[in-house]
Amino acid sequence: MRALPLPIALLLGGCSSTIGVDPHVLTFLEVTLAEAFPGTEEAPATFTAEPVPVAVRVQALDRDAQPLDVDAMLSVRVQPGTLDEPATVALEDGAWEGTVALRYGFGPTRIWFADDRPGGGREPTWVAAVSDPLWFDLPTLAQVQATDDHETNPLVGEFAEVKVEGRRVEVTAVGADGLWVTDLDDPPGDYNALYVYTFNKPEYTAADEGEYDDLEEREVEVGDRVHLLTGIDQEYLATTQISHPSYEFGPDLDPGVPPGAITIDAKTACDDDAMERLEASLVRAEHVTIPTDDASWADFAEYDQWPIDLGGCTVWAESAGTVPSWNPSGHKGESLAWVQGMLSEVWGTWILLPRDSSDIAGSWSAGSRAPSRPRPRPRP
Repeated sequence: MRALPLPIALLLGGCSSTIGVDPHVLTFLEVTLAEAFPGTEEAPATFTAEPVPVAVRVQALDRDAQPLDVDAMLSVRVQPGTLDEPATVALEDGAWEGTVALRYGFGPTRIWFADDRPGGGREPTWVAAVSDPLWFDLPTLAQVQATDDHETNPLVGEFAEVKVEGRRVEVTAVGADGLWVTDLDDPPGDYNALYVYTFNKPEYTAADEGEYDDLEEREVEVGDRVHLLTGIDQEYLATTQISHPSYEFGPDLDPGVPPGAITIDAKTACDDDAMERLEASLVRAEHVTIPTDDASWADFAEYDQWPIDLGGCTVWAESAGTVPSWNPSGHKGESLAWVQGMLSEVWGTWILLPRDSSDIAGSWSAGSRAPSRPRPRPRP
């Protein structure tokens, strides 16, 4: 190995500075809460869509961790959650104090400040710092789902944990590549259901309860109590889902009573906001007709999604995998007592996913399979 030359600093007796390094450059940021935050780990603040103001103080420090007189523009971020304001703050004489507002914080939430914006004749140092954790409660299923825009949701893109402790969150249907869960402590059909995408048939994982460890080998069943649910919050074709999930069930041995189907009429089916509230719930359309016009069947050959006329409004059903003996095209023009299934959306098209033959008016036996997510259609 080649020997490196001694630093010039060592040749200058008594000099302790390293040549080429300015001790008066922004090296650290110190972030403190100017006021105590009301939430704690033991008693967290409420998860909310309303802006929560947080009083913060930021101080620039040099390499010796001493206050530094510098003017700089800092970027502001929050994780997890959504920043309401401001997106930037200006250090003046090395300091800034003010209020940062955020929404949808959950668990330990932190405010980030970063010197990553050039300006005023200076280059950014890329120094960053975060606040102490701001403790918020976890969101319920309904709080994850509730939205004014049915093609997104408040936590989209976040790795989220859903609040299940102390709540009756149960499996309401099991599919070929996922499961549906419902929070029974909230009103039926009020954003309280969610689809969990597991890629393959869901595997049962027992909560760590000692004597119940032998249950780990059984299949997930309707009525299983959810003890843990985390994963990436996504909008798949405008349907909210948790993907890449971690979940635990039990130790409740007696399956709960699954919620009954929620009946929809033409008025509900034609109202995207009303249908959004029902997303991932079991819904039933009664006294319906299977249309005969070609326009209603335009996507059937490619997506196996067949039309259901509720009397002025049309929804679709996808049953090829779960009720293979039912050939929808052979029943055009017929009236059915009901069609029901788990409700999903594909870009504003509402689709019922029947679970078995009993979900289509009468009885068509023959090898039903677990439902899967609807196949994607092009965005209209």
